[in-house]
Amino acid sequence: MTPDLAQLQHWFLLRLLRPDITLQPDTAEIVAPPPAGDAETRLEIYVDAYRLRLLQCLQADHPGLARLLGAALFNQLAEAYIRSMPPRAHSLYALGAAFPGFLRRTQRGQRRDAALRLALDLARFERHWNEAMLAEGLEDIRAKRLTVHPSLLLHLPSTTRPLLLRQPLSVLQGWIKDNKGDAASAAVSNAPLHYALIARRDWRLAAHEIEDWTFHALRAAQSRPRSLHDCAVIAGRRLRREPATILAKLLLWAPLAQQAQILALRD
Repeated sequence: MTPDLAQLQHWFLLRLLRPDITLQPDTAEIVAPPPAGDAETRLEIYVDAYRLRLLQCLQADHPGLARLLGAALFNQLAEAYIRSMPPRAHSLYALGAAFPGFLRRTQRGQRRDAALRLALDLARFERHWNEAMLAEGLEDIRAKRLTVHPSLLLHLPSTTRPLLLRQPLSVLQGWIKDNKGDAASAAVSNAPLHYALIARRDWRLAAHEIEDWTFHALRAAQSRPRSLHDCAVIAGRRLRREPATILAKLLLWAPLAQQAQILALRD
């Protein structure tokens, strides 16, 4: 029976995404042979071109990680990721959404030395950077002038990403920017936890180091808006510190952060 258009499209998609499996009908029954060569060789051109395009997209999204791992290892991991999680979205911007999680799962049971922690941090940082670049932010929203008080709600836009890192932010940026001086120290760095913030202001992204209380206060409002009071209580619980002290800092910092489009304060 001759396959219809939908069946042909599904067959071709499977050949692109899973060239390692045998499909029916046979390639010779679907693809016309070229003047020189056979149908399988003709199809391989498209299979290879599509695979290379996906690899190029992941490399473009993760320049620091590709530089750290080297082309051979990065491509090996990227191909394994594509095979296990083929692209489903209409946009290639979503291709690497699960790449950091895939890398973390594949390294379970491995000794987490400084180099491995750096690789996982880089993957996560670069993915958050790409997502923040495209997310809806606060550029078109005019901030209200509000009297700051503990019951104000802290709203965190998708362009603001608080991150917990195992390596200093400067080390990650060294690999992304190909700054060999900063990157060279990464392999021997065993520093404690570091806190960073990716934020966008007037369509320009930037990353900053932040204090631990700032990180935990922002994380408290990441899933849904919370009052400044509740953010301080959650941060205090996480850090085993007095919430009143954190709240006092937060009441001073939050209006400045709103001006910088890091967050929005609402009644």
